[in-house]
Amino acid sequence: MMAATGSGDVFAAAVLLGLAAADVAAGAVGVLVGIAVVGRWGSSSLAALSGGQAVVGAAGWSGPAAMVASSWAAAFAVVLACPRRRPASTATTDGHTGVPLAPVLACGLLAAALVAGPAVGADPAHVVALRVGASVVAVVVAAVVAGACSRRTARVAALIAAVVAAAVAVLA
Repeated sequence: MMAATGSGDVFAAAVLLGLAAADVAAGAVGVLVGIAVVGRWGSSSLAALSGGQAVVGAAGWSGPAAMVASSWAAAFAVVLACPRRRPASTATTDGHTGVPLAPVLACGLLAAALVAGPAVGADPAHVVALRVGASVVAVVVAAVVAGACSRRTARVAALIAAVVAAAVAVLA
């Protein structure tokens, strides 16, 4: 919800990401992504992220190439940190072994916020369309990745992408 409304703090979103995934590695990814946001925008506030993107443009397309790459790496890390498909041995009583919807939505919306901006307030229609489209695409990608990648592979790749995002944003 925080990523969708553009309010709150990216580090609070990181904690919620770790809780949603029930995984310490996902929480670490969230903290590293928070560091990347602070490195790029100078603040951990999602409102500042939104305001910066409203002025400069979407982080996934605007600014220095290193910062654009950092934004995409951070979004990629969040999508990879999304909870995996449940194993058959933990299926629900109706046999459901799919990816849980709430964490997929949360991860997808946060990833979209990192590259296209979290708030849609008074933006022109084309910016709103970009942000809504980015949210839909990110949620779909999070669902596909969560269903396709093993937990171990996704964890390692998410941590690598998050370290890259943070390092590039801080060092660039």
